Amino acid sequence: MLGESWPDEPDPPFPEYVDPFPAYTEPAPEETGRRARTDAGFERAYGRDAEVVAAVESGYLGLVAVFRIGLFALALGAYLLAFRGGYYAQMIAAIGLVTCAYGAHRYLVYRRVLTEGGPPRE
Repeated sequence: MLGESWPDEPDPPFPEYVDPFPAYTEPAPEETGRRARTDAGFERAYGRDAEVVAAVESGYLGLVAVFRIGLFALALGAYLLAFRGGYYAQMIAAIGLVTCAYGAHRYLVYRRVLTEGGPPRE
């Protein structure tokens, strides 16, 4: 028992078991490899448009922080209002609400810049 080696694998009983899905071994047709959406907005821009897209992308990263702070302050303020109340709870909730509103406004400005392709008209 201890000195015996493991027996070899037996041959498959049927030849179709060797390659059960031959269609997957062939290269994929051209239609399979193309993109699902061919909108111009998903293509990389060059020149001045590339600078606008890069600025908006960095602005979106800043909005992530703004929304995180706003949602945290809004949730904390609502929590404190529900269980304790008071002036500070109202101020924290108001700061969260204003921060989220500011983030939503900036998001709409950035989205308009991307769709129109120019600087914001503020």
